[in-house]
Amino acid sequence: MIGLGTLINTGLIVAGGIFGHFFGKLLKERHQDTLTKACGVSVLFISIAGAMKEMLSFSEGRITTSHEMLLVVCIALGGLIGETMDLERAFGRSGEWLKKKPGNPETQNSLTASLRHRLPCASVRWP
Repeated sequence: MIGLGTLINTGLIVAGGIFGHFFGKLLKERHQDTLTKACGVSVLFISIAGAMKEMLSFSEGRITTSHEMLLVVCIALGGLIGETMDLERAFGRSGEWLKKKPGNPETQNSLTASLRHRLPCASVRWP
């Protein structure tokens, strides 16, 4: 079935968000930070493995590569588009808007943590 992986991924993200919302307060901040970093590193390795699977091939006992420049071009274009659209500032404005809304005071903290670990290329200001 096409898209089954996407549906499973979406379901697990929603389940993790709900679980974190109700039980995240039971964890100390350092534990939350460790879990966030572990998830970030896992996503990094999964994405590298996916890219390398398409770039590396084995034939006749030799390793050959292909499409290296496509990867470089995609990363460069993605960075330029993100900078042109000023996505980092847009996400920051979204965080400020959420901070002003009445409701859960931890919304801004979770947004900040999420953006810090999901957009490492946009801002290299790690704590």
